[in-house]
Amino acid sequence: MLIRIIKVLFKLFGTAYIVEKVREKLVLSVAEFQHTIRIQIKKIGFILVFVGCIFVLFSLGLRFLFLGLAYWLNTLLNSSFLGFFVISACCFLIAVFAVLLLRKKIDNQQGQQEKNINGENNLHDFQ
Repeated sequence: MLIRIIKVLFKLFGTAYIVEKVREKLVLSVAEFQHTIRIQIKKIGFILVFVGCIFVLFSLGLRFLFLGLAYWLNTLLNSSFLGFFVISACCFLIAVFAVLLLRKKIDNQQGQQEKNINGENNLHDFQ
């Protein structure tokens, strides 16, 4: 049925007219798609630049805070290097603690997924 309609349309309007209309629709849809992609890229780019600036400022602030704390500990401990060792040890302990927390969270998520998969298989067995 559809093929008959297409054949009739080809005879009435000619192949060139239909091809031109299809090309116009495709060009319009491609241009619309490009426009929406450009808008989304601008939004994402702005967010990335904003997050990057925040990260740089936060890391610089943290660096100078730790540096000042290390110099302060050096004066308290009457040493020229012990404060830096204390601050670096604290940073490593915090990093290890964060890795352990993330590892537990990832293990819990994998366990949940395995329980969900096993639970779904059991449900299918009973049906």
